[in-house]
Amino acid sequence: IGYQLIRNGDYESYRNTEVDYKQRKSRDLNFYVGLHTFAECVKTNYNISHIVGYPRVGELTEEMVNNITYPDVHPSVKDKKLFVPGEIMVLPVVYSEEYVQFHIPERDFELQKHMRKYIPQDLEYFHNFVASMKQLDLIISQEVNCLAMDFQGFISEKGIFHLFDVDTCGIPNCKKKFNFGPDFRKRLIEPLQSKLAQHILLAHKIKEDHYSVTSTNVTSVVS
Repeated sequence: IGYQLIRNGDYESYRNTEVDYKQRKSRDLNFYVGLHTFAECVKTNYNISHIVGYPRVGELTEEMVNNITYPDVHPSVKDKKLFVPGEIMVLPVVYSEEYVQFHIPERDFELQKHMRKYIPQDLEYFHNFVASMKQLDLIISQEVNCLAMDFQGFISEKGIFHLFDVDTCGIPNCKKKFNFGPDFRKRLIEPLQSKLAQHILLAHKIKEDHYSVTSTNVTSVVS
């Protein structure tokens, strides 16, 4: 198990800090409890796993802040103080180093490497991954449309998708339909569906390329 620390320091360089500061102040313990409840609702009703932790309130000391390391940071937060001493929200999460981030539209390269590593090793990964992509397409396009905004999760070493960041939904009830305007489907839903379909096609290609070569080699040996 690990811990997700909700940043209490500087914002990304592209953000409107006054607006975001007000938003951060409104995100208390109850807000994060609501996110966990939402993720549990999605899991119960739509069979999509998650690693959204149940929140706790912690306290960061100066020593703790100084010991935080950042292996990979976005350019928008480079040279910024992301954490400062004081109260902080802590979300315990079940996590593995074998997980890979799945963030549309970013991080395709890492996900593709993950697929190329695990599909040749384990067909269960392939079947789980394809099933996860189809389930996400169905649920996001027809049921829980808010997930299309800043879509984020992780893929496990078994090919199973786990929902991670649900801040954009911001409510406990996952069955509530949002009205994001007439262009929402074209602007976010359809591009997400297209990306999920691309991942499914790549998974099939990796499987077919690997197992057709393996089959050919076996046939040659038998001959």
